[in-house]
Amino acid sequence: MDPFSTQQMLAATGGALGLGLSIYLLIRLRRRLRARPQSVFSRLSRQRLQDVVIDDGLDGEIHLEHVMLTGRGVLVIDLRNARGAVFGGPRLEQWKVMAGERRFAFRNPLEALAARVQAVERLVRPVPVFGRVVFAGPVEFPAGAVEQVSTLTELEEEFSGDGDHGQTLEAFQGGWEHLAQVAKPHLG
Repeated sequence: MDPFSTQQMLAATGGALGLGLSIYLLIRLRRRLRARPQSVFSRLSRQRLQDVVIDDGLDGEIHLEHVMLTGRGVLVIDLRNARGAVFGGPRLEQWKVMAGERRFAFRNPLEALAARVQAVERLVRPVPVFGRVVFAGPVEFPAGAVEQVSTLTELEEEFSGDGDHGQTLEAFQGGWEHLAQVAKPHLG
């Protein structure tokens, strides 16, 4: 083989490797972006409110981190960033997350979620309202699944593609618009 051909072959091989690596990195980036909470929320609904407060029905206000209109109704989400094993249940006062040597505890989120769902239900009747505590990050539930608690993947599987989105949004629009009108930006 002459030196010119060897150089051309090396250049072509290097170009192919560079192109392959670029494609691989783009695919990984796309997958990571698709798995981000905001990306999942965007796929579930085009109408969303984030970080707002509404009247709680008891002379106070309640904070809504994420609320969106889906094909099934209004979805209230409390988002938790964690990775590792999550130990919790409806009757436990404290939940724990364990990841190797790292451990932390937090108050059971289901009671606060129930209060948020109830406040939203009062404003959007007769639109169905659902609440979920959603964990972003790789988590597992060694003690078993907890009702109203999911990962981003499970949330998307549960709420995507439900019903005829156009007709559903139209049927739920009045309740949703009322919620959007009374919701105020959270300042704290």
